[in-house]
Amino acid sequence: MNLKGNLDSQQNVTVKSAVEGSTTIISIVPEGTWVEEGEVVCVLDGSQLDDQAKQQAITVANVTASEISAKEALDVQRLQNESDISLAETALKLAELDLEKYKKGELEKLRSELEGNLAIAQEEALQAKESHEFNKRQVKKGFVQQNELEASRILVQQKNLAVDKAREELKVLNEFDSIRTLAELESNAAELKRDLERVKLKAAAAEVQADQNYQAAQKSAALEKEKLEKLLTQVEKCTLRAPQAGEVVFANLTRRGRGGSEGPAIEEGATVQERQDIFNLPDVTKMKVSARVHESLIGNLRLGLPAKIYVDARHDESYRGQVSHISSVPMSGSWPNYDLREYEVEVNLTDSEAKVRTLKPGLTAQVEVFVDSRDNVLQVPMQSVVGIISKYFAWVLASDGPQRRELKIGQSNDTNVEILDGVAEGERVVLNPRTGFAEEIAELTTQLGAESTQNDADETVIPEGGATPSGASPSGAKGPTAGAGGSEGPRERRGGGDPAQMFAKLDADNDGKLTGDEIPEQMKSRLSDIDSDSDGAISKEEMGKAMKRRQGGGGGGGGPARGVGG
Repeated sequence: MNLKGNLDSQQNVTVKSAVEGSTTIISIVPEGTWVEEGEVVCVLDGSQLDDQAKQQAITVANVTASEISAKEALDVQRLQNESDISLAETALKLAELDLEKYKKGELEKLRSELEGNLAIAQEEALQAKESHEFNKRQVKKGFVQQNELEASRILVQQKNLAVDKAREELKVLNEFDSIRTLAELESNAAELKRDLERVKLKAAAAEVQADQNYQAAQKSAALEKEKLEKLLTQVEKCTLRAPQAGEVVFANLTRRGRGGSEGPAIEEGATVQERQDIFNLPDVTKMKVSARVHESLIGNLRLGLPAKIYVDARHDESYRGQVSHISSVPMSGSWPNYDLREYEVEVNLTDSEAKVRTLKPGLTAQVEVFVDSRDNVLQVPMQSVVGIISKYFAWVLASDGPQRRELKIGQSNDTNVEILDGVAEGERVVLNPRTGFAEEIAELTTQLGAESTQNDADETVIPEGGATPSGASPSGAKGPTAGAGGSEGPRERRGGGDPAQMFAKLDADNDGKLTGDEIPEQMKSRLSDIDSDSDGAISKEEMGKAMKRRQGGGGGGGGPARGVGG
């Protein structure tokens, strides 16, 4: 099996642009330069980023000052809150003490004084009355003058008035002054208690506001600092250093634009995008070939198959290799072949380090994978074999002219068919006999078709599941794949007879098209030629047209039958 791909390192480090958006390459070391780890390889234009970083540094200084100011304002507010709450608590405590003092001290003292004054006044009034009564008796006896009696009478009145006054003062205290004073003191204490709650609420609200201002300033400062750090990081990322020692290889191989046109190359002055590959540092002592294989051929490959590699730049030398990786899922097709499905295959070079080291990543290589290897195989060119119904024929150039020979064939590759019987080594065969022997082939087709019309469908080998095994013939021999130049080889015995009948046999699910396992392996190998609308399926019309093309043939000269080994 022949593959085409590009050389690459098995251990390759790719350095990408980490600068956001697009930027320009200011300088880059020449491709092929050997660099050590940490050495500067490429410098991207970071002048705009540097200017933005300087401006951002000013912004960070301003928001940092605002953050400090907000923190100090929060501390001041907390101290102010403590002072206001303490003053309100002290005022409330003093008011409660005044109330308690009046209730348990001053009020009782005033009441006791007034009650004492009343008792004294009553005692004095009683004494004055007794003295006045005594004077009355003494006046009658003539011992006391009338004026003294009058004076004692006036004194009695005075003392009675004093008793009334003391009694009124005590009444006013009990019924008015004490109640009023208690109400005032209780109201003052209650008001100061409410004032304390208001002070606490106002303090809490002011502290929350100051704290929110501080948090907002903190977040703003953190955001601006993060922007500055990001800009500084972006400035640093403008300098690309070698993550490991190696030879610099520009990442130009994958720069393909839409429609296959070349994208911008990696060079000084080129514009590059974020996450774009800039350069590779491959280990040139361990190389591989990366290629793609069509889905119709992937079943022939397996890990460990040997291969021979030809590098276009070293056409006089070949290299040994081994299939090391086959992707498990196909790669999606790109514009315009979105339906194309190909698998990624890697072939490691197994030659000595000294030999491999002479190669460079990116070189185009041809890979010849040995799917099967046999010795002493007689083979003829693919286009020299004609398959009709269930038989194969070739025209051999003999001394008396071309002779038709019936062949027994074995396996085949992309260009040749194995001959088990019918042609001897060294004999020359006619290439593309359909041109020179079209009438003979037509007559032979009619003859063999008439003989096998009744059992043609039964002769087609269809395994369980509806798929024809790869290269299998009705006799058990393996048939060839499509030959060079567009002619078909021995597989035509599969399509001999009625195409509609053969299509009906292969279309297991009767959906009017062949898909998946319904497509024989021989058809899968040339699916791109048969599937004219590239929908991944084969319709009845497409099969009929393909069979007509196979019967058309082309001209050609003679080619020898060769015995080969390997």
